[in-house]
Amino acid sequence: MAENNILSKYQRQPKIYIKLPSEGRFYKKNPMENSGSGELPIYSMTAKDEITMRTPDSLMNGESTASVIKSCCPLIEDPWEIPSIDLDAILIAIRIATYGEKMTLDVKRNHCHGLGPTSAVGQHLW
Repeated sequence: MAENNILSKYQRQPKIYIKLPSEGRFYKKNPMENSGSGELPIYSMTAKDEITMRTPDSLMNGESTASVIKSCCPLIEDPWEIPSIDLDAILIAIRIATYGEKMTLDVKRNHCHGLGPTSAVGQHLW
């Protein structure tokens, strides 16, 4: 049926694939079982996800983070059961898939007593 859909080329496509540090061992249902390559596909955030991440109430209780993970990592059925070892890798991967590999950071420099921009490349973060 997907072959007959003329809009199929406009559907969301995974931007990057990552291997989970835990290799899916601590999940009730291993998300890697549904992945043929052993890697987790990561989609970029949608406009709805961006708005969700800026809603203070859902940020306080973690609901927005769980919602964004469910949207951007559809192979993970229950975001609340993600082990902490995988959480950082998934959130960094979502950030890279959405905004690209480079990230500008304001870093306090001790030698000149001021703030200055610097950049980090995302693939080197893990």
